[in-house]
Amino acid sequence: MAQSATTNPFASKVLIFTVGPKKAPFNIHEALLQAKTKFFDIHTQPNGGTCEVPSKELELERTFKSESSPSTDNDASEPAIVGIATPGLTATSDSTAANQNDAMIIKADYHLDTHFVKAFAIFVDWLYNVPPTQPKNPSQCKTLIQAYLLALQYQAFGLQNLLLDCIRCYHIEHQVNFDFFFIYLLNRHGDDVDCKLITYFVDQIAYEIADSNVEEFDKSNLGLDYFLRERSQGKVRAAFFHALAKIATAGKKGEKIVDPAVALKHDYYV
Repeated sequence: MAQSATTNPFASKVLIFTVGPKKAPFNIHEALLQAKTKFFDIHTQPNGGTCEVPSKELELERTFKSESSPSTDNDASEPAIVGIATPGLTATSDSTAANQNDAMIIKADYHLDTHFVKAFAIFVDWLYNVPPTQPKNPSQCKTLIQAYLLALQYQAFGLQNLLLDCIRCYHIEHQVNFDFFFIYLLNRHGDDVDCKLITYFVDQIAYEIADSNVEEFDKSNLGLDYFLRERSQGKVRAAFFHALAKIATAGKKGEKIVDPAVALKHDYYV
């Protein structure tokens, strides 16, 4: 007996997306976006156009993984598939041929010009049950922050928690890069102390300052002094002082100061 689109998302309509200034193409089943995100609450009307795509990208196939399938993608910031990735989509059915051997002109349903391609690929992988992986360097960690902002925008709550775990585990071995990560996050998202990723960074930075000292932390994070003196984001700055005061109080009581990257992951879940 055939499954309906509500029980079998792969039977639902396939939407074509182009992402970023270079219009990298993606295909996503509409039912997955409806079930796992609030994408259509934000993008109520299609806004796509046409773009030229190498025909080999139209021929890519994707193995859809079940919830229990382990991820084989070892690098979340370098997706193996960036392009049209849905079995059964052909150039003749959803696009107009420009050159059968070289490229196709496709018509997209949605163009997301301001999104980052690697971050959007993480979002799409998650829709198809491929979780993000722990970053290996600052650049990959920044890509996960960009993906978190996408998950925040589209209310993809499960992805937010997975990404925060990856970022948190990265900081078990690596110090927070204040300018590259935290200031970047504030510049993109604003003074939002309700954002769990901002809360995590506030607590993590406060811990690292207390674990060494502010002078040592400041040497490798030149933006800290400017942030504390000049930054207009009063709520986040107040959260810093609160986090530092909490650590100082615990120290006076002889209580163990807990590294947020190690022990407090559920505090940052949505």
